[in-house]
Amino acid sequence: MTKKSNKKQMPLKKVRFGPDGVPSHYLIQGNKRATPVKTIAKMADNGCIKDVHSYDIDHVRSDPDKNLSNNLRNLPKF
Repeated sequence: MTKKSNKKQMPLKKVRFGPDGVPSHYLIQGNKRATPVKTIAKMADNGCIKDVHSYDIDHVRSDPDKNLSNNLRNLPKF
């Protein structure tokens, strides 16, 4: 469950997939280094990632809005 926060929320810009086809890292806007999905999940729980929530310790999803084009799997790859 995502906590409400007054922190600036950062958007995810790119995704990297592991050999199993599951997202392993994300690139946060303004960052030069990839962030592991477990860290992104913690950040989402703390309200630091824009329009994203965690549903497990190592899984995140975009907030539901019926727009499939902003699915995290559809982010540009890196």
